[in-house]
Amino acid sequence: MSSPPDSVGGVDFFAHGGLPVPLVSVEEAVGLAASSFGMKVSAFPLGSQQDCNFLLQGDGGPAGVLKIANPAFSAAEIEA
Repeated sequence: MSSPPDSVGGVDFFAHGGLPVPLVSVEEAVGLAASSFGMKVSAFPLGSQQDCNFLLQGDGGPAGVLKIANPAFSAAEIEA
């Protein structure tokens, strides 16, 4: 029996022991918030089994959540 084709973003779930999670540091999250959205914030990891999520906090309190989506999932799956 052969493995099914890589039908979800190029990740063969049968070949990997689990879903590879994006590795993004707090410093990288702060940099992404600044460069992509013009935000001057602190970032705090929220944890996830499949993505990389950060609480963004500005001087006035919570500013939003930065989600680094797992590349194994398509845009349609992320938006669902």
